[in-house]
Amino acid sequence: MHRSAQPISHHNNFDLLRFIAATLVILTHSYTAAGQMPQEPLVAWLGKHRDWGFKAFNLGMIGVHIFFVISGYLVTASYERRREGYIARRLLRIMPGLTASILFCCFIIGPVFYQFSWGSYFTSPELYRYLSFAFIFPMVDYFTIPGLFDPVFPYSCPGLNISLWTIPWEIICYFTLPLLCKPSGYTKKHGIYALLAVLFFYWRLQEINFVGGVVDCLYFFAGFGLYRCRGYFRRLYDIRIGLIVFCALLSVYKTSLGDFVYFFTIPYLTIYFACHIKIWPDFAKVVKGDYSYGLYIYAWPIQQALVGLSNNSLEPWLMFIMSFSLTFLMAVLSWHCIEMPWLRKKPQ
Repeated sequence: MHRSAQPISHHNNFDLLRFIAATLVILTHSYTAAGQMPQEPLVAWLGKHRDWGFKAFNLGMIGVHIFFVISGYLVTASYERRREGYIARRLLRIMPGLTASILFCCFIIGPVFYQFSWGSYFTSPELYRYLSFAFIFPMVDYFTIPGLFDPVFPYSCPGLNISLWTIPWEIICYFTLPLLCKPSGYTKKHGIYALLAVLFFYWRLQEINFVGGVVDCLYFFAGFGLYRCRGYFRRLYDIRIGLIVFCALLSVYKTSLGDFVYFFTIPYLTIYFACHIKIWPDFAKVVKGDYSYGLYIYAWPIQQALVGLSNNSLEPWLMFIMSFSLTFLMAVLSWHCIEMPWLRKKPQ
């Protein structure tokens, strides 16, 4: 173990917060899939959509930012505890579940909801382009397969699984992290390999929501910074300071200061509620698994399927209830049948 690394107490709320973050994404996508995004709670409160900035303009974006902050904090802790096998551990956490989700979309959801014949579906070059690129580089134009969830009635938003756009940004954060930590035994060769990987992902990611992805990476490295400087910030994690920060965020959220205040307060509030308040520290043990990743990677295709089956007649609240219930079942199966068995293969 690295001498500066200290184990994170198991009595924390990280599992609960990740579950809540995934639920926020499902809630926002319920309004998106139903074609009623202006009625989404945070969008309705703000009064209009905003351009990309540091501040979230819907609840799903808050969920994504929470995910990245927690990831930055916990991945940094994991890296400092054991640096050998770091990339293998990260890939074993992401790739098995992601692979199963992509196969589920392509070979179960796809054939059922494709508008034309199965023969044309399975010979479609777009299907295999999606398969070949979505595993590591899920670009926006590779989310769509013509004839499947096209942006015409009843589908208000195209895409087979648009949630996957954040995955490559998570991966680029993983490759960047060792450059910032400078591990023992670190050589110029390791630095060159990591830098080339970062530049390669940067080049590929220019095709998708570049600004939004960079902002998400900043939240990852905010979590990284909060872990690395946890000794200095320990005294700031106080209920009185937390309430002041939260009230300050609410008071300026709709103003021009909102971006600035949000970027500095969301990471603080995330780690404060995760580590310093006992809300439900045994959440993962109670529900017998960490289902947040499964919720995230299966929700959108299930919501699109519900749109197709209902002919877009579901109200957002009913879409949320039905999609969350079905996605939760998929997340449970994903965790116990795919994710957890592969996690046991992590380098020890």
